[in-house]
Amino acid sequence: MDEDARADLAAIRQAIDDGRRFAAGGGGYMILWGGVIGLGQLATYATVRARLGLDLDVLWATLIPLAWAATLLLVWREIRMRQVRTLASRVLSMTWFGCGITLSVLYLATVLTGGFQPGWFLAISAGTMGIGFFATSYYCAYGWMRGVAIAWWLGEAACFAWRSELEILVLSGIMMLLLLALPGIVLLRRPEPALAEA
Repeated sequence: MDEDARADLAAIRQAIDDGRRFAAGGGGYMILWGGVIGLGQLATYATVRARLGLDLDVLWATLIPLAWAATLLLVWREIRMRQVRTLASRVLSMTWFGCGITLSVLYLATVLTGGFQPGWFLAISAGTMGIGFFATSYYCAYGWMRGVAIAWWLGEAACFAWRSELEILVLSGIMMLLLLALPGIVLLRRPEPALAEA
């Protein structure tokens, strides 16, 4: 193998290691959002099904801003701790930030215009999460994340098929916990790759 090929392979390995290091740090975000949204959806289902009297507008108007505030605190902490921002960290953070912005804007636009349809929104959310996991799986070379992406897309199809059923909230809540929060736990428990020698 010539020197150019060796240098290319070393750069690819470094990018994968950088991506894995960043993904491990992203586990906290996945736990945060998967837990907040998943438990919020289950609480919404329980409230509607059992007529608990919980004001769902207040619930979601509280949960989403608090989750964004916690996200910004995590970002601030990361910025203070991380001395070098790699290309991998920028690509992955912008991929997931873009997914979050997309879903937040869609949610606000549909709620504010009175066009919110939970079944459609949950299907679009599942598809968007699939995109985030699929992109991350290739950048980090984590094959198991491709399986998570496929599970999200299958969930998207199920959410679309059952979009008019109240139980879609249970399905989506469980998906958030199992396909977002649980992978976050897996990432936090994985050892970070060692920094490559310069």
